[in-house]
Amino acid sequence: AALHLRVILRHYPAEKSARVCLAHLLQMAGQHHEATWQYEQALCLEPDSWELPVEVAATLHQSECGAEAINVLEQLIDTQPHFPDLRLRLGNLYSRQGDDQAASIEYEQALALHPDYFECHIAVARHELRMGRLDQAAHHFARAIDINDQNVEVYVGLSLALAQSARPTQAFE
Repeated sequence: AALHLRVILRHYPAEKSARVCLAHLLQMAGQHHEATWQYEQALCLEPDSWELPVEVAATLHQSECGAEAINVLEQLIDTQPHFPDLRLRLGNLYSRQGDDQAASIEYEQALALHPDYFECHIAVARHELRMGRLDQAAHHFARAIDINDQNVEVYVGLSLALAQSARPTQAFE
């Protein structure tokens, strides 16, 4: 099973579920150091670990959801079109301005890039609530709950692998 998962990961390195399964198998096989590495790689696929450069974050923070922030994000998206966090942030700005169509487009593109983007599902659900689309909001909230359950599994596996690798402080964290 581990061999087949490694083949999948060679062709699709961002396949989180295969990486988590491989980490579980390695953990069960007593290969705790490699399991730890696989769990950490799976967590790197999470948008929580994606951060904007400090200067860009400062510019966005200083601008008050106006045209300047939208221009900065659009320029960043032009240079990094496969970065879902940028699209989420742009969607949030459009949503706050009440531009339903533009917000929906950005959210859809963010989720097309990363379908398991927890924060994006929450943002879409909030946007849908503001627009009065309760069924769509409920769908995205339910999807976020499913994703959060997947993350708990990864963190528990990582903690167990770290504990078995004689790294109790990191396992506790």
